[in-house]
Amino acid sequence: MRLKRFVLLFFLSLLIGCSANEDHIKWFATKEEAIQHGLKEEGLSAGNLLGKIQSDGELFVFFKRKMKDGEAAGIVHLRESNGKYAWYKSNAEVQVKYKNRKKAPHVSFELKTYSDKAYKAYFGSADSADMAISTDYGPEVTPEIDKESQIYFYIVPMNNY
Repeated sequence: MRLKRFVLLFFLSLLIGCSANEDHIKWFATKEEAIQHGLKEEGLSAGNLLGKIQSDGELFVFFKRKMKDGEAAGIVHLRESNGKYAWYKSNAEVQVKYKNRKKAPHVSFELKTYSDKAYKAYFGSADSADMAISTDYGPEVTPEIDKESQIYFYIVPMNNY
């Protein structure tokens, strides 16, 4: 009897915990409202926005953050449900520029959207305004480059390869 009660309580708390996480998502009528709110939640402003890329039906928002020893970049996915939008961050930010290093790293990592689509994101410090980068999935590509910070960013869906 105790085991049944424990199992019932465990699943009930699991169900409540999962629905509580869903309740904490703030939904907005427009993509721009969701972006502005997300930036504010991250302690950022519109000046931190690197850009947006639409890929395979998903919208990604790229941003930068000043660090004490350089700059970091991050990516979020705008989640859509019933015509409303929410800021969905599934990955930590990565440092792409360092004050005391001439050569900055080129960073890539895999991520999944809320809808479980897999992507690979690329970040780094641009060498020139028309530079190309190599991806794991084909020929060199020209990434988006933020003119102010010279941080480049690019994303590719992994399910196409």
